[in-house]
Amino acid sequence: MGLPGLGDTVKVHECDRDARRLEVSYHRDGRLIGALTIGRTSRLAAYRRTLAEYTS
Repeated sequence: MGLPGLGDTVKVHECDRDARRLEVSYHRDGRLIGALTIGRTSRLAAYRRTLAEYTS
């Protein structure tokens, strides 16, 4: 979600191949601009809220 292709920094928060989980956030100038999750859909709500704050 967001605009991960515009990120200048990528942070991998979780990468568990056995559990098939991945959580990555994308930042530009220190600000969250995108997120990707696999097997961690519950984490998307927090990213969605943060991204919405920037666009409001």
